[in-house]
Amino acid sequence: MLIRRRNGFGGYSYYPSECDFNLVCTYQHSGHRFVIIQYPELPFCYRLFNRLGIFLLELPLQKLLHPYLKAIDKGFYDDPELAHHIHTWMEYK
Repeated sequence: MLIRRRNGFGGYSYYPSECDFNLVCTYQHSGHRFVIIQYPELPFCYRLFNRLGIFLLELPLQKLLHPYLKAIDKGFYDDPELAHHIHTWMEYK
């Protein structure tokens, strides 16, 4: 089942209610770290959120992200070029 949620790029998208995700990349902007994820069932649909706002996400997604939080905080997934490309693409979508 698909649920309409904010996508983080200034709009809304439909996402699976329960599923896995791929952590695509993270980047920093204005002192905040942002996370971009992708759902395997929707290959061209990304979701962006602030690292500090993870506790505001739906509980299943929080649980799936929990093992990655230390690596996210250390910048292990940082890729500003890829993040910029995805951000630009999602703004025109």
